[in-house]
Amino acid sequence: MAIKVQGNFNLPPVSGIQADKQYEYRIACAQVLPSENGVKGEGGLDKLEQYAKEAAKHEADVIVFPEYFLTGATHDSWHAVRDTYAGNSPQSPIDPDDDPEHFLSLIGDIAKKNDIDIVAGTVVELGSHHIPHRNEEPNDDDDENETDKEHDQKLFNTVYYITRSGEIAGRYTKRRLWHPERSVLSPGHELRHEAPRTFEITTRNGKKLSAGIAVCWDLAFPETFREMFDLPPSSHSSKAPLIGPDVVFAPTCWYATDAGKKGLRWNPESEAALLDSICLTRAIENECVLAMTNIAGPPCPPDKDPNSLSEDDAIGVGRTCVCAPFAGCVGRVESGDETLLLAALDLRILQDARDIYRVRHDLRSAWSTEQAKVDSR
Repeated sequence: MAIKVQGNFNLPPVSGIQADKQYEYRIACAQVLPSENGVKGEGGLDKLEQYAKEAAKHEADVIVFPEYFLTGATHDSWHAVRDTYAGNSPQSPIDPDDDPEHFLSLIGDIAKKNDIDIVAGTVVELGSHHIPHRNEEPNDDDDENETDKEHDQKLFNTVYYITRSGEIAGRYTKRRLWHPERSVLSPGHELRHEAPRTFEITTRNGKKLSAGIAVCWDLAFPETFREMFDLPPSSHSSKAPLIGPDVVFAPTCWYATDAGKKGLRWNPESEAALLDSICLTRAIENECVLAMTNIAGPPCPPDKDPNSLSEDDAIGVGRTCVCAPFAGCVGRVESGDETLLLAALDLRILQDARDIYRVRHDLRSAWSTEQAKVDSR
């Protein structure tokens, strides 16, 4: 298959800064259509492997796939996940190809084969979401009650980060669902989906980075990113800045029509404007790189009146991008076409931004002030 490639990994010269390979970070974003045939169907793992191979040919450090890439972006495809898993027993076990551990292993093999890290989009998974109350007694009964069974039938939207060695370095379950998702999916919760909000990754040149993940509508909430910050080790100065991510990966499934009729009548390009502004804003206010990969989608049909569009029309908006403070947007896909975006950054830009903007210092001051109020009560 022919893959449309946009951009390159050439870094522009910077006055007073000597080029140094160890600080070079190469990101590939695969803006592709979701696989409505499931992980093992056409357009699933086969497409993932083809795009990973192409990105590796350009010596990318990581390739990022969009939300719902492996399990489809419709309610029917999500319900199909429950149908696949629900009711399985030792007498009628699940098909190994449908087992998440199996396809994650296959993605790990692809990562190792191509020497590239993979953010595998998101997959809809069936799993428990029972949040224990602090006064709740453990259930020692071998037979789960009906409430437990209901909890075990919840569907969640999870993204995995798989390293070039085939290991799962990080995972995140989407916590802030877009409104139409809420009738089918459940939000992740830190008590049920325990995983560090940041995790360590290593570039091809051996540079270690702190990475985080946000998914689609998570981007609308600054709190999503604040959850990735923490106090520095106790050995550091009390005035040391908070520790946070160097790079955040954001798989999304965002269409031009998500504004609905009410938004579209004001501005048919409203979602493009929103994505352009919010991605750069999150990169600047958190002093990190943001790599957002959106789902691909068709353009508005030429015979259709744009004023007649609604949320039911999945019209592509594109906007897949890589942003950083000072640099701004270093690469963006303007259309909804399937495209492999290549963008590179010199990671030294992050420390320069932190030295000038000092957001992490100010966050530490605010954190200390709030803690002092709590301690004085």
